[in-house]
Amino acid sequence: MEPCDAGHRRIMSLRLLQVGLGSWGLDWATRIIARSEAVSQAGYIVRSPDRAGATRAALGCEASAIFYSIDEAVRGTGADALLVTTGTGAHCELIREALDAGLHVLVEKPFAPSVEDARTLVELAQARDRVLMVNQNFRYFPAPRCAAELVRSQVFGRLNGVSIDFRRSAARGDAARGDWISRQPQPLLFDLGIHHFDLMRMIIGSDAASVACSAWKPASSRFVDPSSAAALICFDGVTASWAGSWEAPGTETPYSGNWRLDCEGAEIRWTCRGDRDLTLDADEVIIVEGDQRRTIPLDKSGAFGRSAVLEAFVAAIHGRSDDPYLPLASDNLASLELTLAAVEASRTHRTVVLAN
Repeated sequence: MEPCDAGHRRIMSLRLLQVGLGSWGLDWATRIIARSEAVSQAGYIVRSPDRAGATRAALGCEASAIFYSIDEAVRGTGADALLVTTGTGAHCELIREALDAGLHVLVEKPFAPSVEDARTLVELAQARDRVLMVNQNFRYFPAPRCAAELVRSQVFGRLNGVSIDFRRSAARGDAARGDWISRQPQPLLFDLGIHHFDLMRMIIGSDAASVACSAWKPASSRFVDPSSAAALICFDGVTASWAGSWEAPGTETPYSGNWRLDCEGAEIRWTCRGDRDLTLDADEVIIVEGDQRRTIPLDKSGAFGRSAVLEAFVAAIHGRSDDPYLPLASDNLASLELTLAAVEASRTHRTVVLAN
């Protein structure tokens, strides 16, 4: 079998502003944007002089690169787009301001706190003729793309079932990050579950019809909200079982979790993202047919993760994208709705039916 090809290609660069310079935002700025050929950093937006000083110290940038509002930054730089890496609570206001200022927007997930807010932002982006895209960067790894192509083309017959198992210790090796995750609202479902649910939609090729979910935390847990959960998600003709934990005491899975796709003629096992999307060390697709196992060769030559997201974002802005898995906010609405439904199901102990 030929290597699965992610199909990335070089595209024209654009000038990017960024708002949100916490640890993840700084990681974006220094590891991803600084090395990207798709975008160039036009400036940073902060809320106060104190934050400006901290940003300059962390990034070594000039004072002229710091702005205190989106409008000021647009006037000062003539930028094309805004990257939003703040907490979810600030997303709606920042996205609205950016779209009204004529900017395209790439935003971290979840891109809005409610489906109603999300729909309003999608409608505004459409009215302004701007690209609003969500950083569902798990879509931009070779393994899930290969799995999606195998399932959608029915190489091994129809898909009958999906199983995902995610286990990591949030505090292992990084106590500060573990403490931060433990204080977040619904840290498993909103931080990792939304990626897994989005990948389900990408691979299965349809939206969920219903979800049942149970969430909990150990008696000794430091987490404010549940650190573990299990869900049963029904799609059209396919049921997916998902289980995850941020407080796993044993062997950890990659961030994608371990996937098993049960097709009529074979089992597809895959996994990806062993680190914070800096390598492809964990990307693997294995076909199991009876007692026989074989590994599918993957094309790992192109950009991946957030770097590939930036390339796809720029291509979409220039109208040059033919990516079937492009995570536009209009598509990501369904992933957000599924995640929020899982949270509701875990709180009410009832199956939630989604309106498709």
